[in-house]
Amino acid sequence: MKQDQRLFALSALLAAGLLAPSPGSAGIIRSAVEVVNAPPALESDPNSVIDQSGLSLGYVDGVTDFASYIAQAPAHDTTSRDEYFAAFSPNPDLPIDFDLGASYRIFQLALWNYPFRSVGAILGFEVYTANTVDFLDAMLVGSFTALNDGGGNVFPQTNGVQVSDLSDTNARYLRIRVLTSVSFDEVLDVTGDSTQYGLSEAAFDTGPVSSTEIPEPGTVTMMLTGLGVLIFRRRFAGNA
Repeated sequence: MKQDQRLFALSALLAAGLLAPSPGSAGIIRSAVEVVNAPPALESDPNSVIDQSGLSLGYVDGVTDFASYIAQAPAHDTTSRDEYFAAFSPNPDLPIDFDLGASYRIFQLALWNYPFRSVGAILGFEVYTANTVDFLDAMLVGSFTALNDGGGNVFPQTNGVQVSDLSDTNARYLRIRVLTSVSFDEVLDVTGDSTQYGLSEAAFDTGPVSSTEIPEPGTVTMMLTGLGVLIFRRRFAGNA
């Protein structure tokens, strides 16, 4: 009987360990490996927003704790056109899509807005995640309003970090779909007019690679079933 109780206790501990997140499974800051889709560039390369250029404080991709990094209030100091991205297109509703390189648990978005207050700053936007680059399986994970904290039109310009809390999902791709932006101090409907917006930097709060760190429910079920069979056989043999 005591042996059965030990087996039951062991199965409970194993199930809890597999289903609960490990202590280090969340809260790591990560940049995308590539911007895979963006409106035509008016200035700079869209990949300039994932290379840490212009940040007042750098981080180690996939290692640095997200919350600790954000607590230091890292700013983006724009000193050249190579440190931010400006988009313009007569075709409306063009998003910017990020490839994280693998599927991760995604918790938050850190965004540094467009450096110039008068034109191009993001205001309203939505965030989607997906596991296919065409976003056919896209999931809306949040709708937000960004702070237009840019300066005038003379370098350098400083933007503070803005953190958006997303609905947690396992995904490889993340999309920022801009709804409204600033155009000479007026609100521009990006979805119904020409696309005109930009940003300075983006990073992501993630857990580990989701496919290897989080077991499938079927795996846990099979393990518990096996332990149950073992217990049954022991009890049957003891009663025989």
